[in-house]
Amino acid sequence: MKRFLLFILITVSLKISAQDYNSEFGIILNQYRKSHNLPPVQFDTTLKNFADSHVRYMSEVNSVTHGEDSSYYGFLNRWKRIPNYKQYHIGENCAELLIPQQNNNSRIRTNKEELTVLLNKIQKNGVTSYDIANYAFLLWTYSTGHNKLLLDPEMKYYYLSTKKNSQYKMYCELICFNKKP
Repeated sequence: MKRFLLFILITVSLKISAQDYNSEFGIILNQYRKSHNLPPVQFDTTLKNFADSHVRYMSEVNSVTHGEDSSYYGFLNRWKRIPNYKQYHIGENCAELLIPQQNNNSRIRTNKEELTVLLNKIQKNGVTSYDIANYAFLLWTYSTGHNKLLLDPEMKYYYLSTKKNSQYKMYCELICFNKKP
């Protein structure tokens, strides 16, 4: 009975964390879209299994990837396994986040000032769900192809999947999509 209650407690806390990441990410993303005169996107779990399965895969292979096109894990092959896949206009962003250890004695430097500030904040105070959402968001804004998905005017929905595979490493997959008429 104790194991069952522990399992439920862990499961509930993981669901709350996933919801927190999505909630924080949605706020950040929609502020960004608004600043580019784009409509907001809405949180949607329709493609949750699609995103969760790939973020688990990235965590298992310890590498950020969209999958080789011809492999089982290739984006197009995964997309075609979604029931009624042709009804979706879909895109994905993947990221590997390296979470610094809490330590007040050192300073992290990156070539992007926003990332430097964020990583030093995490290192000093510990990581929050907002920090994870913002970290993934910033990485994607600095990449032309990934940023294009964030600002795609056709996208109406999003889901952010996360999986921590060690104390200091987390994988993220953002799915943005629209249901075709």
